[in-house]
Amino acid sequence: RRTPPAAAPAAMTAGPLTYLGGWLDATARKALRRAAGAETGVETTEMPEGLRRRDTPRLRILLNYNPEPVTFDGVTIPAAGVHISPL
Repeated sequence: RRTPPAAAPAAMTAGPLTYLGGWLDATARKALRRAAGAETGVETTEMPEGLRRRDTPRLRILLNYNPEPVTFDGVTIPAAGVHISPL
């Protein structure tokens, strides 16, 4: 059985693609997403589990897929609920 060296990379990037050679923990996944977003100019926002955000030219839509209410950015979205606000 071959053991990779301690300095073996967990991710390899070629152009716009990144290949992960393993399963990252939550902290490493967040760091990778944040770095990829910064590198490509994509805005990232930390959000509670189960909450999704969609922005249109005029509106911000928060969708709560959780079975309980979630509070984000000063707004409480009911369980399985939607909150719509102007941008």
